[in-house]
Amino acid sequence: MNTSQYKSWKFLSFLLVVVLVLVNAGCSGRAPSGPNIPPSSGSDTESTTITFAAHGYQRQFFEALIKTFHEQNPDITVQFVDLTQVLSTGQIATPGEEWNPYTYVRNLVQAADTILMQGFFTIDTTTDMSRYFRDLRPLYESDPSFQPDDFWPGILTACEDTFGNMVGLPLTASIMGIFYDQAAFDAAGLPYPQPGWTWDDFQKAVTALAEKQGNETRYGFYDLPDLGGSILASLVSDHLASHAGDIDAAALQDEVQWYIDLAQAGMLSGVKAGEDMQYAWDERMKLFETETLRPAMWIDSLISAVPNGEMYYDPNNPFSGMTIDQFSVAPFPVSADGSANHTNRSWVECAAMSSGTTQPRAAWAWLNFLSRHWFVTDKTQVYELSRAPSRQSVAESDGYWDLVPAKAVPSVRYALEHGSFNFNYIGQFVEINSALAKTISDNAKFELVLETEIAARPPTPTPFVDNAPIVVATPQAPLPEGVTAIKYFINEYNQNEMVALNTAVEQFNQRSPDTHVSLFMDFNGGSEEDWYTAMARNFDCFTAGQFGFNTTQVLNLNSLLSNEPASFVSDFSPQMMDKFRLEGDLYALPASSRVQMMAYNADLLARRGLPTPSIDWDFDDFIELASAAASTSDADPSYGYMYSPYDDFISLGKGIKWVDMETDPPQANFDSPQIQAFLNWLMNMNQERVLFNQENNWEKMNTIMYSGQLAFWAAMMGEKDWFFQGSGQQIPFKIGMVPMPRIDGDNPMASWSNDRGHYISAQSENPGACWDWIKYLSEQPNLFAGLPARLSIAESPTWEAAVGKEDAAAYRAAIANIKPLDQNEIDAQSQFVLWPITDWRNQVIQAALEGQEIQSVLVAQQQKAEAYLDCALALDASEPSYELSEEYLACRRQADPDGNY
Repeated sequence: MNTSQYKSWKFLSFLLVVVLVLVNAGCSGRAPSGPNIPPSSGSDTESTTITFAAHGYQRQFFEALIKTFHEQNPDITVQFVDLTQVLSTGQIATPGEEWNPYTYVRNLVQAADTILMQGFFTIDTTTDMSRYFRDLRPLYESDPSFQPDDFWPGILTACEDTFGNMVGLPLTASIMGIFYDQAAFDAAGLPYPQPGWTWDDFQKAVTALAEKQGNETRYGFYDLPDLGGSILASLVSDHLASHAGDIDAAALQDEVQWYIDLAQAGMLSGVKAGEDMQYAWDERMKLFETETLRPAMWIDSLISAVPNGEMYYDPNNPFSGMTIDQFSVAPFPVSADGSANHTNRSWVECAAMSSGTTQPRAAWAWLNFLSRHWFVTDKTQVYELSRAPSRQSVAESDGYWDLVPAKAVPSVRYALEHGSFNFNYIGQFVEINSALAKTISDNAKFELVLETEIAARPPTPTPFVDNAPIVVATPQAPLPEGVTAIKYFINEYNQNEMVALNTAVEQFNQRSPDTHVSLFMDFNGGSEEDWYTAMARNFDCFTAGQFGFNTTQVLNLNSLLSNEPASFVSDFSPQMMDKFRLEGDLYALPASSRVQMMAYNADLLARRGLPTPSIDWDFDDFIELASAAASTSDADPSYGYMYSPYDDFISLGKGIKWVDMETDPPQANFDSPQIQAFLNWLMNMNQERVLFNQENNWEKMNTIMYSGQLAFWAAMMGEKDWFFQGSGQQIPFKIGMVPMPRIDGDNPMASWSNDRGHYISAQSENPGACWDWIKYLSEQPNLFAGLPARLSIAESPTWEAAVGKEDAAAYRAAIANIKPLDQNEIDAQSQFVLWPITDWRNQVIQAALEGQEIQSVLVAQQQKAEAYLDCALALDASEPSYELSEEYLACRRQADPDGNY
């Protein structure tokens, strides 16, 4: 499981406190009826400006809504606040400081009058969140147009805190479902689960569907290992709510004993303790490798991919490749007597109002308006379709049900009608999760284990007192007449660059009072096929990579460049300028170059008595140092290099070619003696901790990184601290950087650079102002990660001091190693043809690292690779297209008919 998959899975867990949702948002185009705005004690005037905070890539969609809202409410102006900008300036989480949820929330509600939020507005059970967010219940109860019955039943409680304050208005709901294999039900002679099935039905199905197959188990049901996303989540949540957050261990045992019995009998896979959750994920993926072991039922989100399956894209079916497309789905069971009918686990997106707003009447009108729209910007994107409108009328009028797979509509509708939305008492969930896991694994009595967990509970902390006033930032004043406004975009997620860019914008605007730059760092091009076209249409100037720009959309800079002195032009290397030229014309002013480098823990190397790597080291030097840095001692463990099966560097360093594309015809080498010897070496390196396999080991990777147990890892130039960015934690050791070790042939991790340039849109009405701005950017020594494009800056003491003398020397050496690749070479390397073979290679490596017998695997993968190459190399690959990708997929299916797709 890769890092992004694991993070997505962990997002479903319950360890959440007031987090922002990074979701697309947009306008359905339907004009709702205007709300009857209730009177307010606020200081609203005839012309009111309020602010609304969401993430930058949502701006264009919300601004369309803002325009419609203003047309319906001409006395109210809504001003968009980019939370990406707020986050980047350190107002929310200051780099190097310990993350504090109270500071986080305080700064959040001071950023704008209204904010787009995730649900779960609880920091702890002692904090009344109406201190920070306004309780909306009095506002909606006094507004007869609000129509609370139009919302899905129970969803209005999703944004409540533990004191019952309605501190947010739900806008969307994302539900979980129980997926099932119809063939398993047919074999067992069971009816398929239907909306309204009961807990008794569920337990009978699990018992009938579970079966032993030798030493293997086919589970009747595979639960998510974290209680927050488990089938039990609503039952536990109801128990806690009915006991005001207290736990009645005996009563709770009666409620969940059936689950414990089934888990201890091996019929379902139950929740796990924290240290075992990674194992649960690995087990889950392996079970889906074969139809015979695939669980008969399992829980997941509506947009989940089939575990261990293949993803593919079909523009005519956004759910293509998703579990909901390939299997059947049922809602969660409900109680037979009607006592607990809101069981379907759901996550909700809410809009909140700051308690510090001075315009509650206008803010409520805006929130009510938002609730009457479905935030979907691109109906071809499955993630957006997973977020159902919170209002039933919007789901009907905006075509939500037309986009959900028809076979799933009854279950999805029932799940929304029977959702379990509120989710407080996080600490108690942790205790119950731990007790359940221990009970299942140790065959213990749940009540006793849970009482032990409760007894070990730390004393309740003194409630945090925050009496400082909440002051919402003043809306941005209109620009004075005569000031030229330009919009500048950079797709930026490096926290250090974010801060530097905000500072640069402020300084430039102060220095150039006749020009005002607005910075955008988050943007969703929607369904635009051409990213550069989308940027050029929406911004005056932007910073982006060297390939893919559209010469009809970006400005030819020759005339602007010709007006500059010769000293300006000569300050850029001809090689850098040429990277942004086409047929002699310059289309971007070079900004910076970055290349993959090797980061290292200087403190760990020193503790082992090892030298730091030299700038001109080679692969053998690297293996020698990594081996010496590794330790299998339990008292002082350490690892050499963070490795992944997707890492070509190790294979190439050992001279391994899984496929030789230079032979005629190309030849797969899976079953060669060289591959066998390489895998044996790899397994030994893994056992000796010289290589740490990061795949499926996210939690362990966290541990070894933060504890300083890793000697080497790959990182982009200027991002040696990428692992710690945004964590709020100080880096606990000194990090150095050197070029990637030299290997025979090309190292794809270090043989080409990621170059960025500053472009001006051909549609900009102010190209001169943009030119002044990008020239100013080129003069800044500490702006972009990597090597500055201007020679005078890259050689300046200021830049060298900023990055450190040693790192500066390493950067220059790494850039000198670059072997320029033209666009055709880049395209040739990214063709679809090798993707399946890379996956099969990764499966072999992963199997080897897990200690499996691999000879038979190698033979099988060799046969697949040969059959696939015979098919794929016969295709016309001169023009990449969706149709071509489908042809490659057909070749893969032909070569590997039993694979998951």
